Amino acid sequence: MLIRYLREPYTDPGGGPLRVTMDRCVACLRTDRALLTDDHPGWIVLPNQPIVLEIKFTDTFPLWLSDMVRELDLVRVRSPKYVRSVDALSALGIGLA
Repeated sequence: MLIRYLREPYTDPGGGPLRVTMDRCVACLRTDRALLTDDHPGWIVLPNQPIVLEIKFTDTFPLWLSDMVRELDLVRVRSPKYVRSVDALSALGIGLA
């Protein structure tokens, strides 16, 4: 199975240890072959998918970012794209075997 999504990456222009990404439009394709293009007609966009915000840092979580997360009332949720894709295909009656 292949997974694709649109990613907006943001990094510190000064080269700091913080990276923020937003993933949306997660889609999957059941296949047993590697594809070099993503124009295959069988891609299935996962339904009801919010934007996935990933905050990656080393050492200490920046205080300003901690304040923003608290102000926006964001909660940490594990959201593996592969597992969500398997669940979506299963709901459509498409197995992986």
